[in-house]
Amino acid sequence: GVQSTTDIARIAPGVAMTFYGGFLQPAIRGITSTGANIGENSNVAMYIDGVYQPQQVATLIDLPDIEQVEILKGPQGALYGQNAKGGAILVRSKSPSYTPTGKFTASYGNYSDKQLRGYLSGPIAEGFAASLAGSFQDRDGFRRHVVTGERDKGLKSYVFRGKLLFEPSDVGGQLLLPGDR
Repeated sequence: GVQSTTDIARIAPGVAMTFYGGFLQPAIRGITSTGANIGENSNVAMYIDGVYQPQQVATLIDLPDIEQVEILKGPQGALYGQNAKGGAILVRSKSPSYTPTGKFTASYGNYSDKQLRGYLSGPIAEGFAASLAGSFQDRDGFRRHVVTGERDKGLKSYVFRGKLLFEPSDVGGQLLLPGDR
């Protein structure tokens, strides 16, 4: 049921994902940073597919192809650096597969909220596989201007990610690259 990094708090006890404006501030067992400014790092390290997300504004992301979430209580500085005093959140998306697979969801909700999410994975050549994930959300604003009665701008969000898998063949102790036969 995890569709974005904000949903992580729903699956793990002792984890809170608090918003400070456009910033997402994770907390594990109450340990968190006190500020959410540009250039300020969180005390809870977030890694998405093994890549550290240093800025709090970068941790708010839609996850249409989530495979696994690990929550490690802190301190985790020895393994995940100085910004893991409170712990670490490790998010892994689905790896490319040689078997064609995919999933697509669409929804419509209040405030004209339209959401599309999906991913595709499959072979693209011998020894190569790829996956492509994406999401789109468009929603009207919640608030109305007191004088004009117009809604605020709302939300329009696009996310696209791709992964490649390359597995060379080993035949008779000799490394064969695709096309070397």
